[in-house]
Amino acid sequence: MVLTDFIESLESIPLDGNDLIVMSAKLGNPGCNWMLYNNLAKVKNIEELFPININTMYILLQIQSQNGESIGHWVSLIKYDNVSGFDYGHYDSYGFTIDQEIAITHENPTLLTNLLTGVRIEESRVQHQAFKNKKNDINTCGRHTVTRSIFYYLTNAQYNKMIIQPALNDRNVKNPDVLVSILTGFLPPNDEPVRQFFMNRAQSKGTSF
Repeated sequence: MVLTDFIESLESIPLDGNDLIVMSAKLGNPGCNWMLYNNLAKVKNIEELFPININTMYILLQIQSQNGESIGHWVSLIKYDNVSGFDYGHYDSYGFTIDQEIAITHENPTLLTNLLTGVRIEESRVQHQAFKNKKNDINTCGRHTVTRSIFYYLTNAQYNKMIIQPALNDRNVKNPDVLVSILTGFLPPNDEPVRQFFMNRAQSKGTSF
C-alpha cells in the first residue's frame, strides 16, 4: 500500500460528531460542539449555540439516498470575535451557501435562517472538497470542518488565502482534501486505516508488530 492509497482510504471514511470533537481538541481547539441540523428547532437564539468557551458548532445535515439510507454532510458555524464586518462564519467545504445546502438536502429551510435573522454572516464561497469520483466517495467534510476550526480566529476568506492556498501553491499537496487528510489522519478515535496501513507496510518487509 503506497501513501496515496492511505490518503484515499482516509478520504473515504465518514466521521461522526464524537470524532470531530476529539480531533478538534487534539489539534488545540477544545471549543467545539456538534448537533444534528433538525435539533436547531430547539434553539431559540443563535447565542445558545455558543456558550462560554465554544467558538465552533459542527452541524450535520442529512439527505436520504436512493436506497433509503441517510447520508450526512458536515458544515460549521463559527463565532467571530473582533472580526470586522461579520458576527459569524458559515463554512461548507463544498463552498455551498446556506440556501444551496437546504435546496440539496431538503432540510427544513427555516431552522437556520431564522436563527441568523439580523446576524452578519460570512458564507464560504470557495470549494475545498471534491465531489464523489468513480473510484471512491470523498467523505472529507468532517476533516475540513475540523481543520477550519483550528483557525476559528480567521474569516473564511482569510482561511482560504492564508492556510489553504499557500499549501497548494507549494505543489507538495495535490488538493485541499489531501491537506486535511494529512493533518487529521492520526487523530480520529477510530484509527483502523492508520493501523492497517502500517501493518501492511510491515508485512511487505517481512516484519510484524
